[in-house]
Amino acid sequence: MFVRECRIRMMLAALTGVVAWSGLAAFIPLSLALPILCATLPTRRHRVSVALAYYAAALWPVIAAGIQLYGLPAVPFLLVLVGVAASMLAACWLLPGTVVPMVAAAAPPIGIIGVANPVTSAGILFPGTSWIGLIATALIPFGVARCPACTVPTVLAVALTLNGLARTPQPPAGWRGVDTPFGDIRNKKDLAAEFRSADWIQQVARSSDAQVLVFPELSVTRWTPATEAFWQPTLARLGEDNRTLVLGAGLPISGGQDYRNVLIAVPFRLSTETAFVEQSIPLPWVMWNPIAVKDRVPLNLWGRRTIEVAGQRAAALICYEQLILWPIFTAVSERPTVLVAISNAVWTKRTPIPTVQRSAVWAWSRLFDIPAVSAVNQ
Repeated sequence: MFVRECRIRMMLAALTGVVAWSGLAAFIPLSLALPILCATLPTRRHRVSVALAYYAAALWPVIAAGIQLYGLPAVPFLLVLVGVAASMLAACWLLPGTVVPMVAAAAPPIGIIGVANPVTSAGILFPGTSWIGLIATALIPFGVARCPACTVPTVLAVALTLNGLARTPQPPAGWRGVDTPFGDIRNKKDLAAEFRSADWIQQVARSSDAQVLVFPELSVTRWTPATEAFWQPTLARLGEDNRTLVLGAGLPISGGQDYRNVLIAVPFRLSTETAFVEQSIPLPWVMWNPIAVKDRVPLNLWGRRTIEVAGQRAAALICYEQLILWPIFTAVSERPTVLVAISNAVWTKRTPIPTVQRSAVWAWSRLFDIPAVSAVNQ
């Protein structure tokens, strides 16, 4: 009888993983079903089994995205990759309680792959409540397991009241995010792609009246002194008008072919230390890959997360960072006044991933009452 119940919970967890992370922000709180389903299971083995079903289902878009990046022959490798990631996250549920496993899945080292964390629901349920709302969200499964008749009505009443009062924070005056249609500008079969994208960005920058224009991740694949010289006429004009260009770029690491994935503000000088903020957790395997021989992006778990831009403290959430908790927590600890969310969605098109990213950024913006500006390359 109990084996059958466990299997039912696994099926419910898998369904939850698919629906909660399908892209619609309102569905994210359904992810709290995972800790609720695990809360009353008597053995660690069954808890891990239920969690494994949830994470494997939540991670299915990785396979679809990976096929676009690597092709159909990579399916066996992608299945192994998803299986390993889901197993590592599920292993957190060997720990006692419901709060501790969610914390373990959010903090490094497991937090490096800590997607689909149920506490992302905090911004949907309790907007404007900051860390208090985060803690309250983490405690909901404990309350439901102990006294559902008390917890569920209380959570619903508080959530409805806060959502009725809440307003989505608006970007600072003069800030504008610009989505781009460049596709993969690193395509070796089209050597002029990056030149065309750079020319397009500069034309938009020169013609816009926005004080701060934000462009997507890796709008410039490598920012070097030569790149700065090419951009100099546009940068000079922006400087005269007291306007700022914020974009994603790769900064080469001397002595090799690796680079840092950064949010950079121009006009500036490369020698200025405060001119950019580095991605803290690059996408595992694709970007952060310790066994690769080139084009690697290092981890920067404890690096600075904010940059001064036009009188604002801008916190960067670069692509994959929008799906996990560590980058937003470390960024918020520096008291930013605006979240800058940039991404390159070329290889995730036709999957829920870009929509999930937008929903997660919206949730964090509401939770901490910090406006967000986003820019996506498609």
